[in-house]
Amino acid sequence: MPNFVLVRHGESRLNVVNRQSRVFCGQVDTPLTERGREQARTVGKMLAAWADLRISAAISSALGRCRESLDLILQELPYDVQRLADSSELNERSLGAFEGCQADAVYAQYPQYRDDPNFNQFDRHFVQKAPGGENLREVTERAWAVIERLDKLHEGNVLIVSHAMRD
Repeated sequence: MPNFVLVRHGESRLNVVNRQSRVFCGQVDTPLTERGREQARTVGKMLAAWADLRISAAISSALGRCRESLDLILQELPYDVQRLADSSELNERSLGAFEGCQADAVYAQYPQYRDDPNFNQFDRHFVQKAPGGENLREVTERAWAVIERLDKLHEGNVLIVSHAMRD
């Protein structure tokens, strides 16, 4: 059975935008910032310095911020790693109709997602979801399928670059 090393992608452009005005990112393919690139390089350097940990295989979400983070991490390792095909099953949770929209606009159109306790925690709740989006249970099921496949196919340490799985 492999050991899994889980890493979140580096800072993305929408991460920065979210500090100023809340925008639902989800699966919007937003690029890394320079800070995010440096964060990924730092992870690679940390993994390279960790003598007891040698990554044998690596996989990422199919979204660009994860692919780029993984590429930057692997560039820092002094050994070859089997780069597995990117997997959309590791993508960030779909926020459906909310993706790429500012929170104020979403809440104006869907006030229950701000006011109703049955909906207002949808981005942290296991069952609730945005219209046309996924809930955390669905994300967990698709991501777990990747873990199960990797468990059967790989030994050693497998690096997975993905998302925080909440917006």
